[in-house]
Amino acid sequence: MAAHLPLDPDAIQARLASRLKMRHLVLLQQIEAHGTLTRVAHHMATSQPAITHALAELEAIFGAPLFERSTRGMVPTALGTLALARARTLLQDLGHWARDMEAASAGRAAHLQVGVIPFVPGRLLAAAIGQTRPRGLRATVSIHEGTSDHLLQRLRGHELDCVIGRTSAVLDMDGLVHEVLYHQEPRLIAHRRLSARLARKPLAWAELA
Repeated sequence: MAAHLPLDPDAIQARLASRLKMRHLVLLQQIEAHGTLTRVAHHMATSQPAITHALAELEAIFGAPLFERSTRGMVPTALGTLALARARTLLQDLGHWARDMEAASAGRAAHLQVGVIPFVPGRLLAAAIGQTRPRGLRATVSIHEGTSDHLLQRLRGHELDCVIGRTSAVLDMDGLVHEVLYHQEPRLIAHRRLSARLARKPLAWAELA
């Protein structure tokens, strides 16, 4: 088991910068995905002692255990949970970097991952993407549909580059740069007879609640 080291932020940053490798992040991801070192070793086509040694090396870098063994397999500690979250973000960024490199080699400016709620008009989305062309940018775009809260969660996890959705008081927008693209007025769809009756006087939304 790794010894606990003093949690000095500067020392931690220096240790991570000098010793942490991408293979360590992949190992974290594999342990989370497969649950046991035996299955991780099988999936990565290596021996279990090699995986055990790599995990010990990783825990020495962090200065504390990242996982505990239980009947459910490898369970992350509090520090392990934090390390897993950061590893996912860094590996997502690495994937974006690879796609940007591929786009640049093909003569495109970038490949964008855009989150969109299902109710965004297609013409609005097409116009927004088209705005990149007059600036001389050749970008390709992947569209991901979902609810606003789910898309914002993916945005914070670096899975998406931007989101087109609806804002509301219940959504946490702290730390995000956002801009109003358009305002949408409510519309009432009613039966013909009800519509005729409602047209006799100004409509009060409170009366319909």
